[in-house]
Amino acid sequence: YSAILEEAEYKESATAIEDSSIALIPKQDFFQLLFSNRQIAVKFIKLMSNNYSETEDKLIRLAYDSARKRVAGALLFVSKKYSSSPENDVSFTLNRDNISSLSGISPESVSRNLSSFKEEGLIETTNGKIKILNRKKLETLKN
Repeated sequence: YSAILEEAEYKESATAIEDSSIALIPKQDFFQLLFSNRQIAVKFIKLMSNNYSETEDKLIRLAYDSARKRVAGALLFVSKKYSSSPENDVSFTLNRDNISSLSGISPESVSRNLSSFKEEGLIETTNGKIKILNRKKLETLKN
């Protein structure tokens, strides 16, 4: 968001992990809508505030959580995005580079933790898909 508002170069990139569509909104149209509609401006400010809070929480977890706990958190985060309810775990595709980016640790460390989770019966992997078998234990991992 700040790159748009500051007219700076983009510092971030993203990769879709599922089929996606992208819609581009011209900057002038976006600002016209934002400045002409108070409700949309308030929603946009709330969205940015939530993103700030989430980023702050993530930085704290990166600083204090173990690599094992951060990998578990990344798996739970993606699983939650794909699942219709907390009880229904679904299989999802997520490669170790994506998990590495989400958890802030090296891909090699991600691989070791995924192997450990498989040995403990917390997850299963089939043809590149991951399925969480024991959500509760992943959620309550100790540092």
